[in-house]
Amino acid sequence: MTTHLQTEGEANYTSCKKLTGLVAAISDEIHDVPLFHSLHQLSKVVACTSPNMQVMRSALINAGYKVSQSHTEALALKTDAPQSFLWDIMRAWVKEHPIKPGGRPSAGTRILARDSGPVAVDFKYARGSDTPNVPRFLPNPEENWGPKAIPGKRQRKGKGSGGDVKKPRQAE
Repeated sequence: MTTHLQTEGEANYTSCKKLTGLVAAISDEIHDVPLFHSLHQLSKVVACTSPNMQVMRSALINAGYKVSQSHTEALALKTDAPQSFLWDIMRAWVKEHPIKPGGRPSAGTRILARDSGPVAVDFKYARGSDTPNVPRFLPNPEENWGPKAIPGKRQRKGKGSGGDVKKPRQAE
């Protein structure tokens, strides 16, 4: 597929760059791991600033785990690391980048309060943690790009558009 896109892609496909990025992303993925973790969702749970993708990938590679991006989301991680180790990484990140104390008890505060023992998390640069040079998530070609309204169909605006139409009174 990649060779076909390189040789005949520009002439046959208008979105050749997007297809090349998608095929590259799929081929670089870890295929024996079915699910992915969103970097922003992990950070949202513990209410901290999100670590850089390279920093997170380095921590996983330095611990000996496989890691890749997902083709569906730009900030998604696919890894063979256990869920508990991902939370260990987030706890170590919060120790280096403290969050505001207080707030209501939540799942994030319980995760941060848990002591997992002496787990070494190394955020130093690891070879292979860089994202590949092929652009994977290209921006849309123009503003408001996507499906448009059906031609000829007008949307009603104002009073008569909803179920608030009053029936006229009948003479008695």
